[in-house]
Amino acid sequence: SQNVDGGPDVPLMGFDNTFFGSADENNTALKAHILRARLDHSFTDTLRGNVTAQFADYDKAYQNLFASEEVSVMNGTFSEVELDGYRDTTARQNTFLQGNFVGEFQTGRLGHTILVGAEYGLQDTANARFDNVFASNGDDQLVIPFTDPLSIPAFSFSSLARNRQSDVTVFSIYAQDQISLTEQFKIVLGGRFDSFDIDVNDIAANGQFSRKDEEFTPRLGAIYKPAENMSFYASYSETFLPRSGDQFLTLNLNQSQTEPQKTENLEAGVKWDIRPGFSFTGAVFDVDRSSVVTLDPNNADVLDVIDGSTVKGFELQLQGNVTESWSINAGYSFLNGNVEDLNSDGTVGRTDGN
Repeated sequence: SQNVDGGPDVPLMGFDNTFFGSADENNTALKAHILRARLDHSFTDTLRGNVTAQFADYDKAYQNLFASEEVSVMNGTFSEVELDGYRDTTARQNTFLQGNFVGEFQTGRLGHTILVGAEYGLQDTANARFDNVFASNGDDQLVIPFTDPLSIPAFSFSSLARNRQSDVTVFSIYAQDQISLTEQFKIVLGGRFDSFDIDVNDIAANGQFSRKDEEFTPRLGAIYKPAENMSFYASYSETFLPRSGDQFLTLNLNQSQTEPQKTENLEAGVKWDIRPGFSFTGAVFDVDRSSVVTLDPNNADVLDVIDGSTVKGFELQLQGNVTESWSINAGYSFLNGNVEDLNSDGTVGRTDGN
């Protein structure tokens, strides 16, 4: 941004082709080795199963120099710019195994489609961040004369700012039964148990953190099909989403910041195939979430947690071929969001509808 002749900050104009960084040092690199295998087997005409295994090894690094402060523009020009920079490295290995059985059978007049499965995962991550250090002042920030291109003084990415290692173990087991009460009416009953165990070693701060969460989440649903080309549905589900990936690098290691996100979703809808290749869908929903991660509005490098939020709304969509040469895809969505509890900037109860 720029401060024009003592006025308010506005976007910097007139330098669209100027690179405010280092053409040699601003770069990113990723090396990934991924091995995946899947086995499917039909035991009988009504019982089948599958197993999936994956091992992945990632080595990622990215580094940047960037303009860190606004500049003061006088008479359409400016003479100085402040630079800052960092280098971020991540080494990660993960292993995931998943197995499922799907069976179909009858109990009297009721038809059942049963799904039973389990997942197991391990993830090991090592991450470090280094601030740059300019040789001339021994600091990570330096004001230099503006030139195009920039003439950047000697520096190195040598000041350790963060160094963390995390080990995550995940285990899940789940089951679902789709029951056909009649040809037109079906219900879905399901549940899932998740266990999530994390250990973090903050090497730079000489601290350790451990947390284990276990949760059972249900799923209920109903489908009614009064005609071959029309169906109505209603569902209630709960989900359990632990923190993952790079969130362990930016969250504060405490019980509040690392609490898993939990979601309750209530939804009902309709699908109508007006004619082959032309359909209408509609849905109304109410989503209630707790422990929601969001960016700190005052610092994009920091994640904050909102205790609770709700989103209510509906969506409509008309899609398909009107003629052989004319197709349509039209939709409308309305969302009404409400932040129920205290968030990072101290506001309470903010509501936005759109």
